[in-house]
Amino acid sequence: MRPIVVLFDATVVRARTPSGASSIQVGVVDTGVDRSHPDLAAAIDDYVNCCNGESDEDFQQHGTHVCGILAGAGQPPAGMRGASNARLLVFKGLGRQYDATAYYRALGSAFARAPIVNLSLGGSDFDPAEELLIRQALAARVLVVAASGNDGDDGSRPNYPAHLDGVIAVGAIDSGGRKAGFSNAGPHLALVAPGVEVWSTVPTGPSPAVGAAPYAPLSGTSMAAPFVSAVAARVAATEAVRGPALRDRLPLRRCPGQTQRNDDLGAGCVRWGGPLTLGRA
Repeated sequence: MRPIVVLFDATVVRARTPSGASSIQVGVVDTGVDRSHPDLAAAIDDYVNCCNGESDEDFQQHGTHVCGILAGAGQPPAGMRGASNARLLVFKGLGRQYDATAYYRALGSAFARAPIVNLSLGGSDFDPAEELLIRQALAARVLVVAASGNDGDDGSRPNYPAHLDGVIAVGAIDSGGRKAGFSNAGPHLALVAPGVEVWSTVPTGPSPAVGAAPYAPLSGTSMAAPFVSAVAARVAATEAVRGPALRDRLPLRRCPGQTQRNDDLGAGCVRWGGPLTLGRA
């Protein structure tokens, strides 16, 4: 089985968009979450640790950061407000060491409970078990959003699960709307979102990565994916759609200098109230 690589390059675009998705639950499969974080405690409906024998702590900070972008409930400028107020179902499927059973358990649980699932993770090896779980989820009209990967400086090799048909593959742009150098490109790329120095929540307690700071900037397609999941939750709440219909109605705009869909930027940048939709771009 392949190891899952958590996607961020480490390195500020603050998510301060108002929201309206409190009726929608979004599943997050990741390294866990600090559910005691003051900006996340009120946003989390459930947290399930699928990694047997490992504590609930988010050792890598990654899942906590993703959750803040998606649905942080803090008040700027001191706190982190996410791109939606969706309800979070968080499944820790990535521990200190990769365990395929834990990962599959987290995927299956998320797909069974949430209409939208954010996967800010991936790897270069195709995994048939992962594909089967995702195929079943797509057939059940679950919207699967995945980070496209951070191999843009190394030839943009295929990254799974983002490379699977039906998954919304999300690339990263910087604050000027330009493709991030690390962001994977290709014809499978659906759209892009901010992914360079994105400010968000990190665990409040000491950790090897961030000390005791409750916020930090990180970069990667992992940071871009939750922007798309957040907007998807808002569309699902306002238009009462799921699955392929929800995918088609994701709003976006072209990036600066972009005139049509391309391999670097997909159809454009996700944007609430954007003039285009993914289904027509």
